[in-house]
Amino acid sequence: MNSEQKLTTESQRTQRLHRELSEQVLLCKAGLTCFGVRGFNVSDFGGWEKRMKPLVLIMLFLFTYAGAAQISLQFNSPVQILYGQRTAAERRRGPLHSGVLNSKLLNELEVTYPQKAKDKNIQGRVEVQLLTNEDGEVIFANPLSGPEELWAESVRAVVGARIPPVSVAGEPMKIAGRIIIDFKNGQAVVPKRIEFE
Repeated sequence: MNSEQKLTTESQRTQRLHRELSEQVLLCKAGLTCFGVRGFNVSDFGGWEKRMKPLVLIMLFLFTYAGAAQISLQFNSPVQILYGQRTAAERRRGPLHSGVLNSKLLNELEVTYPQKAKDKNIQGRVEVQLLTNEDGEVIFANPLSGPEELWAESVRAVVGARIPPVSVAGEPMKIAGRIIIDFKNGQAVVPKRIEFE
C-alpha cells in the first residue's frame, strides 16, 4: 500500500467518522439515543419532536398529579388507629413539658433501697420520666438512666407521686417531666434541689 492509497483510506475513514458523529448529534437532539436507536437516518423520523411534545406533557401532568395525590394521603399512627383522630382542642392540650419535677412534688416519695443493690454496693442517680393526668396523678413512669438494679424501685416510688395540677387559659393540662432519685451510702433520697455532676 503506497502513501497515496493510505491517504485516501484515511480520508474515507475520517469522512465516515464525521458522518457517524453528525448522525449521533442529530439523534441526540431528537432524543433517540436514549432508546438505543442507532444507524438510522434522521430524516426517517420526520416530525418526531412534534409527536413527542404532547407525550412528554401528558407524562409530566400524570407524575405531578400522582405526587400531589401521595402528599395528600395521611398515614395514621398506631395510636390514631386504636383511639381515632384527636380534635383540635385535644391537640392543643398536649402535655406540658416541665423538666425536673423534684421541687414540685406535693408528697414525700416512699423510696426504699433494694437489699440486693445494697449487698452489691450499687449506687447512683436514677432518672425517671413521668406523665401526669390533669389532676396531677402519675399515669406513666419510665426509667431513663441510672443503674438498672434500681429502676424497679424508682418507678414504683414515682408512680405514687403527686404534682400540683396546672391549667393554661383555664384548661387543665397533663404534665410531662422527670424525677431524680439518688441512691448512695445505703439510703435513697429524692433531692428537692438538683445538682448536676
